[in-house]
Amino acid sequence: MESAEANRPGTQEAVNQPLRVSLSFAENDRRFAELLHQQVEGQEQEGLITVTRRAESPEPRNPESFDIFLFLISPDSVASEYVRREIDEAVALAEMGRAKIMPVLMRPCEWSNTPLIRYRAWPGNAVPAAEWQDFNAALADIARGVLSLVESVFEERKARQQIAGQELFTVDNAHRGSIHSIAYAADAGIWVSAGSDGNLRVWNSWLEKVSLLGADRPVSAVGISPDGRSIAGFFPGEGCRFWEISGRELKAPQGTTTIPLIAASNTHVLTAAPGEIRTWNPHHLDKGQSVLNTALWGDVTAAVFARRGVLLGTRSGEILEWSEGSVRHLYRAEGEVRRLASSGDPGRVGIIINGPGILDLSDSATPVTWISLDHPGAFEIALSGDGRLALTVSPESARLWDLRTHIAIRTFSAPAVTITAAALSADGKIALLGCGDGRLIRWNFEAPIATAQTSFTLPAGNDRIHLAYLSVLENPRYLEMLETLEENALREALSAVSSEILESRHGHSDAPALWTAWIRSTKKDRLGLAPEGKVS
Repeated sequence: MESAEANRPGTQEAVNQPLRVSLSFAENDRRFAELLHQQVEGQEQEGLITVTRRAESPEPRNPESFDIFLFLISPDSVASEYVRREIDEAVALAEMGRAKIMPVLMRPCEWSNTPLIRYRAWPGNAVPAAEWQDFNAALADIARGVLSLVESVFEERKARQQIAGQELFTVDNAHRGSIHSIAYAADAGIWVSAGSDGNLRVWNSWLEKVSLLGADRPVSAVGISPDGRSIAGFFPGEGCRFWEISGRELKAPQGTTTIPLIAASNTHVLTAAPGEIRTWNPHHLDKGQSVLNTALWGDVTAAVFARRGVLLGTRSGEILEWSEGSVRHLYRAEGEVRRLASSGDPGRVGIIINGPGILDLSDSATPVTWISLDHPGAFEIALSGDGRLALTVSPESARLWDLRTHIAIRTFSAPAVTITAAALSADGKIALLGCGDGRLIRWNFEAPIATAQTSFTLPAGNDRIHLAYLSVLENPRYLEMLETLEENALREALSAVSSEILESRHGHSDAPALWTAWIRSTKKDRLGLAPEGKVS
């Protein structure tokens, strides 16, 4: 069955698609489940929902294929380990804003110690259906509750579709005061932001607040595991504190983290103190620590989990790889390493020293290559999961780079905005920018360029040739960017793909099919192109 995450709202098809509803119950409640299903069949016939009934079963399923989970509450379901497992799966999705949950009170029982107690239950009067004088009336009341929930999800979808079509979407007062740090959970598709107001806020892809983790003092750094389950925040003068995404704070030993540095994987959180770093199991903070003495290299100032281990940057400019208990020296920089970023490409590392750049570690037989990215004042760098895109951020601007051409293909700047934090989604489609006034800005690179705050500039010389070539051969998304250019710049882009370039790369001068089709179908009338695709 197709994953719900694979069909995220944002297109008209997704908005109108029926919601997938899971109805879970204990075997002894099968008859009740069938009767409830009958009550909501009208919603199925109208194309609002599709219902899958699921009795307790050891067979695995894909919980992400559902939008709404209904759980029949009874003594049997509360006692069922299979139902409890499905409850835990559903709650994990709901906590990340990816599903809705409705407990259905069918028979009297004690269920206040289950995770479902946090969600609104039906019937609306909180009386189990079996205790109503008119059982059918109870089922009808539950069906109205289901309809209300379904309608709210469709309203969310419509709002999300509007956001998905905007290049810039802003949440004012996301924090009271400056936003200090933003982190992205690559597997879960959620963000966490932290700032001077002492709060850590979790957001989904559409900047709908998923949860609020309250703290009592400013937070200077935040990290989140890729699966979104574990969150850590650094508090000056106190150290790190840890939470589950549900909001439950986990107790950690104090006084062992004094440097504002956090990195997170699904199984460990890394923190730092002068002369050492530690990795913690967030689910067992009282044990399972790994400690690395860094006195030989100096204080660790930057760290990131990578595919082959943990990459560390130090105040003295060392780039190290810590893996399986050993440390390997990778590179010596001229200056303090202030940021590190990794991607799915183990050979490509983003780094900020005196300025932003990329380390190419892919070929062990040759020296490490340093590629500088021209962005004065940049304090943050992030890479897409495939290592093809990089985001660099300064207080005045943010830039998206194509790392195959080393060109800044998108730029954001606004005189009234001071950027204080940022992160990039794993697919490279969205950047989240935090501001000094507490605003969050969602920058959508797939949306058309529509504001004066952002731009796409076609570079000159060979860079123009490289970009034009990539636009037609490797990334059709660049064609949309070329659409925004003025006519003269567009002519330059068209003429950049010359027979010499094609000959040098492929040994022949035939234009790529995508390029030719684009010229013929889209630009012929505008530029007066000849049928063979040459500029007249």
